[in-house]
Formats: sequence, structure tokens, C-alpha cells
Amino acid sequence: MKKVLALLLMLATALAVSSSYNVVVAENGNAWAAITLTGQGTVNVPLPIDAEPQITGALYVNTVNGIDITVGSSGAANIVFQSSTMTEKDGGNWGIVLSLPSAESNSVTVSLPSNAAVSGTTPSAEIAPVSGSKNVVWNSAAGSVSVDYSFTPSNGAAANGAPVPQADYTLVIVVVVIVAAAAGFFYLKKKAV
Repeated sequence: MKKVLALLLMLATALAVSSSYNVVVAENGNAWAAITLTGQGTVNVPLPIDAEPQITGALYVNTVNGIDITVGSSGAANIVFQSSTMTEKDGGNWGIVLSLPSAESNSVTVSLPSNAAVSGTTPSAEIAPVSGSKNVVWNSAAGSVSVDYSFTPSNGAAANGAPVPQADYTLVIVVVVIVAAAAGFFYLKKKAV
């Protein structure tokens, strides 16, 4: 009976994790991702083939499609990685498909350069221009999300023919990591009280 109870308890906590998935995409197709997992349990986090994740706050094992990560009593884990294979280009059209963690809930934000023209999202997403970028936001998603986009003008020049300045996303990545770390810290501090 104790073994059955322990198994049921493990199954109940297996999906008691939620994720916040943030991706910043550069105009050349490179992408940086920060995933924050909160709660307790084990989830599968699919990763691009070229990702070398940096993980804090949890134990993990590599799997065929990514990692199985266990968030324990800390209540929060962070995963950060860079990838050049998250995006695909076909002519002047770009796309990104994200396979999401097997968490109870996933919120996803994909930050595209401000000159990106979004032609479609699956499932439907909110598109919000933000200073220096265009955010595509899913507040609750399962399985996967995708966005198709192109750049205007497509030749990389402004309407007057001058080159479009390239954005530096290093600051955005640093801010996302700091926010994720602060959220984890405050979650742990609140839980300890």
C-alpha cells in the first residue's frame, strides 16, 4: 500500500511545474532562450540539437530530444541556451517552432527584431511592439508554438537605402536572466517564510 501511495504522490507532482519560456531572435536567425521552471516535479524540456544549456536550481539528465529536469525543494530552475537551429529560412520568409516543456502550463514570449512582419502564429498569439523589438506572446500554451515572419524591407536597407542598424541583444539576454534569477530568489524566499 505504501508503494502505491508513493507512486500516486510522484505522479501527482510530475506535472506540478509551470514554465516561462523567453526567446530573443536576431535578424540573422540566431536565438537565445531562457526558461524558468517553478514548482516541484519532473518535466521534459525539448532542446534544439545545437543547444548547450546552462542549468541552475535542478537536477537533469540528457534525453534524445533534450533534457528531463527535476525541480525539487528549491521550487525554481533556470535554463539558458543559444541556438542557430531554432529558426528556419525559406527565401525571405522565416519561421520558428518551439517544442514546449511538458509542464502543467507554459507562458511563451518570442522577441523578434522590430522590423519583423509577423504573418502567422500557431496557436493565435498576442503581438506587442516593445521598444527595440516585437514580442509574440502566448499566455497559456501546450505542446508547441510557432511564428512565421519576414523582415521589412527584405533587403536589409531602410526605405531611403541606408543600412538598418543591427540591434545588440546581449542586454536583453542579461535582463531576462536577471529577471528569471530574481523570480527564483523571491519564490524561494517567500516559500521559506
